[in-house]
Amino acid sequence: HVPITLGMPVDFYDPSVVREQADQWAGAYRSVARENAAEILASPEWDKYADAFVAALIESGYPADRPLYTTVANEVWNFAGQYFLTTQYAWGIGEGLAQTNGEALRAGYGALLARWKFALGNALKRAGREQELVYVVEGQAAYVDRTRTALEGAKAYLASRGQDWTKHAPEFGVSVASYWGAAPDDLKRDGVDPTDLAAMDRWFLTGPANSVSTLPWILAQWKAHQAAAKPFGVRLIGAYEGGSHFERPKELPEEAYERFMWGASGAKVNRAVNDALAKEFPGTILSNYVLAGPTGGQPWFEGPLAAENPYERSWEPYLRP
Repeated sequence: HVPITLGMPVDFYDPSVVREQADQWAGAYRSVARENAAEILASPEWDKYADAFVAALIESGYPADRPLYTTVANEVWNFAGQYFLTTQYAWGIGEGLAQTNGEALRAGYGALLARWKFALGNALKRAGREQELVYVVEGQAAYVDRTRTALEGAKAYLASRGQDWTKHAPEFGVSVASYWGAAPDDLKRDGVDPTDLAAMDRWFLTGPANSVSTLPWILAQWKAHQAAAKPFGVRLIGAYEGGSHFERPKELPEEAYERFMWGASGAKVNRAVNDALAKEFPGTILSNYVLAGPTGGQPWFEGPLAAENPYERSWEPYLRP
């Protein structure tokens, strides 16, 4: 993940910022990006960073024929946690460029990713380095239009640099999360008792395709993102994160939740979801979120560090050395 704020005209970020000041900081980031969008994307800082990146890449011994996946920031749509600043920043870039009719936030993200591609491609040429590259367009699984708009933003930026999109498109790849599980309200809406572990097990795998994060929903959304990328000549490469996203319903005791999540049921659902994705999208990338974590870190952690459990082991068939 490359810093999204390369070329920013002022560096005013205070790492001690507290959440109560979030709106103030977010507004400042968006405003600076909006008012200086053209200057930011024209900045030589992108090229300096790319040169340093390539030098480090060569020094590391990373194989030239091994794909290198790169992108700017992470989840540039997310307004939660630490993501709110970079999301606001991309929003401002999109507003300042106004190169597409789509959502400014995602169009700005696409332009920033394309600027990085332009910088890195030229840096590789200067270094005489061949490298297999994939520029990852992170999509939000629930919102297909956000993938389409990001690609429109990338295409518009490269066109502004006199670039032929068809020559760049094959190096882009769309990636969306493969999280299964849902908020308790979705279970209840579909008539599932959140204390009935067997019923939840069935619902995750066979529930309605319009219920977020059931297996039918995941497959349908992946196909929709794949279809959105196809007219741009861009492929769907798989998941950047995945695994369980099932938060504990208040009716379900913590012990029972952990037994479901890290036991045979959680393992069964996780394996079935990944098997289905691998079958439907041959050669796809499968991904989890974190390998291990302390009790209480659910749903994203896979159990205490060094403590094997069925859910953790459900990932083993997909691990590569």
